[in-house]
Amino acid sequence: RRALGAAYAELERMGMSDSDLRTAFDAWARREIARINDDPARAAEIGRAVRGWLTHDMVRQWSADVWARLRDGLAFDAERSASRAAELAAGAIANLGRMLQDDPATAARLNTALSRALAALIPELRGRIEETVQRVAARWSGAELAERVELTVGRDLQWVRINGTIVGALVGALLWAALTLAFGHAAA
Repeated sequence: RRALGAAYAELERMGMSDSDLRTAFDAWARREIARINDDPARAAEIGRAVRGWLTHDMVRQWSADVWARLRDGLAFDAERSASRAAELAAGAIANLGRMLQDDPATAARLNTALSRALAALIPELRGRIEETVQRVAARWSGAELAERVELTVGRDLQWVRINGTIVGALVGALLWAALTLAFGHAAA
């Protein structure tokens, strides 16, 4: 009880905007941010610490458990006719749309940020996408592959077939005419 009481008292003290503890923490945080921005070694050290923490077995197990619970909860919610998650997502998207419509500067900043993020991700994802496509295509039989190609580019393939037939017929007729003119008759 004494430990909880002391912790509660300390939290109450931190809640005040003008507390010494909050001021000291703010000053420390600003110094650390400046060090990370100015000192590449410090930034690398922080990066190693964060990667070490994120790859720790306990954190991985915890995050897998959180993800599984979240996924199961969302799946359960999605099956309901009045899905709370769908309602929240729709509201968030509508708010974002209004905000971007009303504030062109924010829209431009978001566009720039997304463009930079995608440009940074594309080289890393390119290899993963190729591996995924190869792995999936390797499982298809020849008939499945032909069917999928036909569904995707079938209309274009039809034009290629029709044009090939027409061009082939014209070339054949020209060859027949040339042989008939040259030799008087064409060999069958």
